[in-house]
Amino acid sequence: MNTTATPADRFIAHGCRLCRRLFELCGTSASTAAPPLAVALAPLAGMFAWHAELLYDVLPVRVDIDRDALVEEGIDGADDAMDLLDEIGASDDSLALAASLCYVVDWFAACVTLERASNDPRLEGPRARALTLLARDLDHACVELGSLRSSPAVDVGTKDGAPSAAERVAAALATVEAASLRLEGLTAPVE
Repeated sequence: MNTTATPADRFIAHGCRLCRRLFELCGTSASTAAPPLAVALAPLAGMFAWHAELLYDVLPVRVDIDRDALVEEGIDGADDAMDLLDEIGASDDSLALAASLCYVVDWFAACVTLERASNDPRLEGPRARALTLLARDLDHACVELGSLRSSPAVDVGTKDGAPSAAERVAAALATVEAASLRLEGLTAPVE
């Protein structure tokens, strides 16, 4: 099953998987984080839920494609980073959560930007539009999380945990294979 899934199909499926995980993390953490971070996490949870649905809707519908199975395929490195984020979210360290989440969202935004560059909107209209919406929202989330990360009001947890937590998340994301998220060899379609 899914043998005819293209790299673009897999990118969309991986993005859907990542958005689902980010939705769960933000929604769960909003109830335990410091108030300024909780106020930011609640709408982010809704945004990631919408992104997950949007990406799922642009997955291919073909006889040999199981969209659910495609989304469930693991992403080495990214799944590890999300597992670390889940651990950080379960702790009371809002600063570490803000810093680590900011890193993941920045990384995901960069992946979406690269993928957008590889799509021709004339050929892949719905997919290109979905990626454009994602890029816009992720850029906004990056700015908001970046400002929260430096806010003294978020500094509720241990300051020592923030850099090491974000570094562990960054190290996990560094192991993501370029091919799994199409981070290399991106070229526009030839006319």
